[in-house]
Amino acid sequence: MVEKNRVGIAFQGGGFPAGAIGTGVVNYLVEAGAFNKYDIDVFSGTSAGALVASVCWGHKLRGTIEEAPKTLEKQWMHFAWGLVPDARVAQMAQLLDAIARLNPIYEFYSENVIVPLLRQLMKEWILTYIPIDELIVLRDEAEHVPGLALGAADVLRGEVKVFTERDFSLEAILASGSLDEVNGITIIKEGPNKRGLL
Repeated sequence: MVEKNRVGIAFQGGGFPAGAIGTGVVNYLVEAGAFNKYDIDVFSGTSAGALVASVCWGHKLRGTIEEAPKTLEKQWMHFAWGLVPDARVAQMAQLLDAIARLNPIYEFYSENVIVPLLRQLMKEWILTYIPIDELIVLRDEAEHVPGLALGAADVLRGEVKVFTERDFSLEAILASGSLDEVNGITIIKEGPNKRGLL
């Protein structure tokens, strides 16, 4: 039996376009049989790339990597159609946000209403396509665990934080995808990932 070359895939950040590009790459790799030709066993990413990497890692862990493109397509179409129906709505929301910022109480309203709402929507979106609790159980019971590296910035220490497959959690994914003015900074107060603000 010929030993396969072990390969890792890194997915970039950059919002919806990066998620869509990552989805296309994974779809191509599955269609081309790359997962059979090579030992693609490590997934990494930051922000949108962390979401794509986590989906791929979960499918690889479960032995269902061929299903990853379908999950990714649903994930990013949900984002595209579920949160912002079209470009006109997005532009209107940006305009209204810019006008609202002229009001001195907007920052208070944003921090206490808008950001928590968007953070909750992001959590629900992640958990719809990445069964975190199930994957943690599988990871802890598996003989072989694929590699995972999710990048984030520790803003208190001014350092890069890399969450590995051993650190896999909802908080790790949120920390990688935190956008201060959109879904807030992730604060990890307890557990193995306790770091502060990410």
